[in-house]
Amino acid sequence: PMRNQQELVPLQVKIQRDESNPQGKPEKKETLWKVELAFDLDPLGPLQVQAQLAHGRLSSQLWAERSSTVSLIDAELDNLRQRLNAAGVQVGELACSQGTPPSGPRTTLEQRWVDETA
Repeated sequence: PMRNQQELVPLQVKIQRDESNPQGKPEKKETLWKVELAFDLDPLGPLQVQAQLAHGRLSSQLWAERSSTVSLIDAELDNLRQRLNAAGVQVGELACSQGTPPSGPRTTLEQRWVDETA
């Protein structure tokens, strides 16, 4: 859990490591990291983040259920991109949308989380 002032906020994290091997060449093995986060934090409301790191390049898509939160995050994305670049991270797509990820409602992430930790 993540601490918000004195409250504990349930934080869901899913990390996948995917080693693809194009054309069966061992030296070409590339590792793709995928991270999914889901949390509900006042005053932002429910938020989901999907990020992936491949070829040293980070891409991230965020979904917020409140339009005010989307505006807030959109305003910070350029700042985040600059900070990541300054830290030596190549940044691909950074975007925030309103709603939930196309994979379906948050319950699917929660269900998968329960399955994996059970």
